[in-house]
Amino acid sequence: MNRTYFCFAAFAPLLVLAAPVSAEPIVAEGKRAPVRSQTVSYASLDLRNDAAVATLTRRVKSAAKDVCNVPHYNTTLDEAITAKRCFRGSFARAQNDIAVAVDRARNGNRMAGLPTIRVASR
Repeated sequence: MNRTYFCFAAFAPLLVLAAPVSAEPIVAEGKRAPVRSQTVSYASLDLRNDAAVATLTRRVKSAAKDVCNVPHYNTTLDEAITAKRCFRGSFARAQNDIAVAVDRARNGNRMAGLPTIRVASR
């Protein structure tokens, strides 16, 4: 027990000297990527029909991949992770808009404005 205390006492000053160096906060620097968006129209689709809903979903997925620069080729791991995270968020937000449009079409409620969904990278 005394030997353990002695070892700790011998190295304690080194720990104190090292503390200020490791106490610095890590700050990520850089610019945020600009928000990219695309508008997906469903004016030609009858959303009361399941096949039309599937078509709209494919269009929205394609737009989300495009605005998030999801690569179709070899890329760095960081770029692929960033693009995939962006895609998941963009598609999730757009799925809510799809659900609202389908619900309104199937319940006979007309929407004000154009029959479109905005897909954005953020």
